[in-house]
Amino acid sequence: MGAKSKQKSTGKKASRRKNISHSEQEDVQGKENEVVDEEMISPENPDQDYQEKEPSEISLEAADSIPISGHSILQESLENPDKFLKMFTAHLAKGEFDLEETLPVLTKDEQLCKLCLDLEVVYESPPMGLKRVVSLQCKHLLDLQKLEHKGVEVVAKCLETWYNNKMEERDEVAKPLLRYLIGRALGKKGAKADVKRIWNLHQVLLSLRLDEGGRKDILLQCVGHPLFLTTPEGVKFNVFLFSLSVPFIQDIHKKARTVLPTLTGKQSHSLGEVYHKAWGNSGGEFLTSLEDSIQNIMECGMLVQRGNTLEPFQANNHTVRLNATELFLSAYPIEDSTQDICVKSAFLEKQHTQIIQLLKDNSVEVRVAAVIGVGRILSVYWLMFPSETLSNLVGHMVRELSVDSDYRVRVAVFQSFKSMLGESHSHVYLKEVLPHLKRSLHDVNETVRIAFVDLLLQVCNIKTIKFWDICDLSNLLARVEIDRPVVARGIVKLLLPSFFSEDLEVGQKLSRCINMIKENGPASRNFYMLLIQFSDLKSLVELMIGILSSIRSFLKSKSAQDESERNNSGVEKNKRRKVSEF
Repeated sequence: MGAKSKQKSTGKKASRRKNISHSEQEDVQGKENEVVDEEMISPENPDQDYQEKEPSEISLEAADSIPISGHSILQESLENPDKFLKMFTAHLAKGEFDLEETLPVLTKDEQLCKLCLDLEVVYESPPMGLKRVVSLQCKHLLDLQKLEHKGVEVVAKCLETWYNNKMEERDEVAKPLLRYLIGRALGKKGAKADVKRIWNLHQVLLSLRLDEGGRKDILLQCVGHPLFLTTPEGVKFNVFLFSLSVPFIQDIHKKARTVLPTLTGKQSHSLGEVYHKAWGNSGGEFLTSLEDSIQNIMECGMLVQRGNTLEPFQANNHTVRLNATELFLSAYPIEDSTQDICVKSAFLEKQHTQIIQLLKDNSVEVRVAAVIGVGRILSVYWLMFPSETLSNLVGHMVRELSVDSDYRVRVAVFQSFKSMLGESHSHVYLKEVLPHLKRSLHDVNETVRIAFVDLLLQVCNIKTIKFWDICDLSNLLARVEIDRPVVARGIVKLLLPSFFSEDLEVGQKLSRCINMIKENGPASRNFYMLLIQFSDLKSLVELMIGILSSIRSFLKSKSAQDESERNNSGVEKNKRRKVSEF
């Protein structure tokens, strides 16, 4: 019975080949018989002998009569080497399955990931070509993330597979991968699955330096993020961060205090759980630092309970005033839900008055904390402040604090205004205020000048405010001429769209280059020296070729003009000679 069924299937396949000779048909039938024999082998034991099935054993269910698509066959073949060999044998038989027809059906993800990484032999000894591909993926993963390239997740999963299978240099692969996953989790489309993937890589942090490449700031964003506080893996990850270094504990604690007022009750409870678990798992200096942090939270809680009196701001000790300032501004606005509207409004006005007093404190640290706090508050609660209060706050910062005797206060002023620009309702008001700060471009302190340029760069992202209305071109170029590269680089970046935009033609770039040279020659030299840090080599070479072509055209024109003048001069001399002879 089994032999007959084989002959029927062979006959059906052979009937499709009308143009094949009789001898060729016999060869194909022999190969197809071998394929059928292999298909009858049990998947649990591929080496067992073939046995013909009895008629009672043959399935007559409808599901068995449904043909399997080539895509499904290829997908199954990638599960293990035996199924892969079975698929390839079916392809050689040239029956109903054709690998060349099926491969284009696969998505790019499947072609890239599964064909490269799903075979055990790759894990044991990855080919050199695959190593180079993985190295390139590591190098460009974060660049793809910045460009929001749709293939970035495919690359990330390839690197993740490499790491999870403990392949060569897995820790180097995990460095950019961990940063990518944290950025993904902190983004708008972050999911709990991303936090789980991050936890699988957390041991990599033990081999990294926290102060390199902004790594510390990225990790601190995880501390108070709701996604990390609402998943078990996120809580464990935050607990793990407390074990990285003793100084980092203070950074974590400072971040936790900042975000605590914005958390829900459940999220605050999770943050408390993070502190409790970290305290239970620590010892030595880590334990001491954690206990100090927990004690500080308790003291801040007591201050909040006494917040209606605002007594701590009158303390003689500037450290007490500083702690009270940071807590008060991070918790603004302080409200009692049981009070009526009139009482709430009166106390809110009292808080506004206290904020202005903090800006005038005789302690530099308190003034810095107050300025930074005001910037954060106005970036969120701009519309809650009456216009008179806004004028008093911003006016004092512009008139007094922007020229404060301590450079740290002056730096804080520009950082504060930079935060305010994040609130769109502030733009109309700040458009009239910011030009009064233009003298700070020439501040005696380099850090202040850098902070001012950073503010101008932030203004570039706002359509309603133009940076040249705040500080004109002549002053900017004067700074490029004499300042160090650390300051000049920011100004070059600021002027780049005006003088060397990618959208400009070479002729337009040359014209604007000439205008800059006319405005300030020495500054133009420094500008184009630093330009290489912001532009690609191709654009710079095109500019150089354009300059040389212009010079060449000018010299040709000049040479032709000189030759014409010489000829005209010779003709004139001949005329004079003839006249004299006559």
